[in-house]
Amino acid sequence: AIYYYYWILSTEEITEIKIGGILPLTPPGAYECGRDGALIGDITCEIINERGGVLGRPIKLIIYDTMGTAERGVAVAEKLILEDKVPIIVGGLHSTVGLAVADVVHKYHIPWVNVGCSADRIRELSYDEVFSSITQSAGNVEAIAGFLEQQHNLGRVDRVAVFIENSDWGILLWEKLKPALQEAGIQV
Repeated sequence: AIYYYYWILSTEEITEIKIGGILPLTPPGAYECGRDGALIGDITCEIINERGGVLGRPIKLIIYDTMGTAERGVAVAEKLILEDKVPIIVGGLHSTVGLAVADVVHKYHIPWVNVGCSADRIRELSYDEVFSSITQSAGNVEAIAGFLEQQHNLGRVDRVAVFIENSDWGILLWEKLKPALQEAGIQV
């Protein structure tokens, strides 16, 4: 599919297949996770290229640092699309960044494989260009609330203190988690 997409975008002979990557590599974002993701991407491309690449062409992974901010995410997504001419983008870790990047890939009709942004709003946009491989925040709420309700029914939990990060993911999670816990009879 990537090769076909390249063929549509370019009349030049394709010598390598470019894949864009967006991850937090420096603060303030969760750069440790981003660095791990970048290392995994590099190793994966190295293995694929050692085995002959894709359709005989090597993969070139171009990763840029989002720093975990929406503004930087938009800037690097546009750089990948407009300057590097990648036909696909992978990555993402922060939902705030993901919401902004979703609009960019939708604008330019470039597919994005979201691997870490779980805010429900990303899927609710229903953009054809966005493919998410991570559980939505609603799935997290069901798991957390279900476990705590089970513990409450066993007499082990009556009240909880919840700490949520101040991000789109955290805020959306809290908006759904608090009423679910209260409905289960757990004091929050």
